[in-house]
Amino acid sequence: MSHQTALGIPQLDRLINSIPGGSTVALVNDPGVEAEPFLYQSAYQHLHQGRTIIYGVFNRAPSAVLRGLKEYGFDIEPYKSRLHFLDAFSPLMGASENARYTFRTPNDLGRFGALLAQIHKDHPDALLILDSLSTLIDNSSLAAALQSVADAHASMKRFSMALALFTRWPYGDDFTRLLETFDCVISLRGVEDRVLLNQYFVVDRAVWSRAIDHRPVLYKAIKPGGVFVYIPKVVVTGPYHAGKSTFVQTLSDTAVSVNRLGTTVALDHGHLTIDGLTADIFGTPGQERFDPLLKTIAGQALGVIVVVDSTRPDTLARAKEMMELTGKQALPMIVAANKQDLPGALKPAEVAKRLGVPDHIRVVGCTGQDKESARMVLRELLNQIMTKVVD
Repeated sequence: MSHQTALGIPQLDRLINSIPGGSTVALVNDPGVEAEPFLYQSAYQHLHQGRTIIYGVFNRAPSAVLRGLKEYGFDIEPYKSRLHFLDAFSPLMGASENARYTFRTPNDLGRFGALLAQIHKDHPDALLILDSLSTLIDNSSLAAALQSVADAHASMKRFSMALALFTRWPYGDDFTRLLETFDCVISLRGVEDRVLLNQYFVVDRAVWSRAIDHRPVLYKAIKPGGVFVYIPKVVVTGPYHAGKSTFVQTLSDTAVSVNRLGTTVALDHGHLTIDGLTADIFGTPGQERFDPLLKTIAGQALGVIVVVDSTRPDTLARAKEMMELTGKQALPMIVAANKQDLPGALKPAEVAKRLGVPDHIRVVGCTGQDKESARMVLRELLNQIMTKVVD
């Protein structure tokens, strides 16, 4: 097959580039780490694009998959004629859900590859999703099951793309060798400290690309919405009365602010989802006595927005100090030249000149009370953050 496709997870697709037709992708999750939303989102995006999906389900009924798609906000009702289930779960339960295809002998994997080959004859341009092959493996003796899945790999490659989910149980070296037969392997792992704190994905291998970045990328699965890359901390800082609190509140979906006598004395905190990412935003006080707090927070951030009052050139020296405090961390940074709607506001180029910023730090004009204007600034920063991850 010559056509190319993608997974339908925007920021993950940026990492792995276009997937050649006939490729097999293994999604391998640690126990307890959310994986099904990746399959749901991929299925929905391809259905939306007019593709046909064969969805093999082994650990729950097809109706449970339909409920999961709905919970994440993926309305597949207009596309149901192109979503066909391969049901290997109901036969084990002695039930039937009238799926288009049924694997009636999940305890005998010898016919699995042949069944996939027959399905491909019916739908030669379909994408195949297998959720989850670990359940299939666990229903038979380990060695025989792993060999049967390996034998079925040739049938998987007949489809436009095959996306197979495995859970990382201690299967041993044979499982490692099985994964090596897949064209791409993506791990879904967790950061734990007694409880699961964060989840991340990392592209272990993609045979079609020589320059895969293997750094982990945090993600969250949001209902409704799907899979979003997670940016845990973006710092918004700047001089006193530059408009930071308003900026954070305007660009956020939800925001809280702690004020005393009209002046912020604690962190503003906002949260939003945008362009396949979800981010937590923290605004800092502008007074010098809080500079130690700024140093600490910036050291844990992934990016910084410095808000300056374009109508107050006398505050730019203070803004420069704050940039140096955060810039020592070599973080992606954007300067938001705020209050561009007011008379006498300096143009972004003039703000950049007076601040003496290097070429790699962009100064973007904005109006902090306008949501689109504020989010334009944030998009600039998020693009820098994600480019840093990918490059």
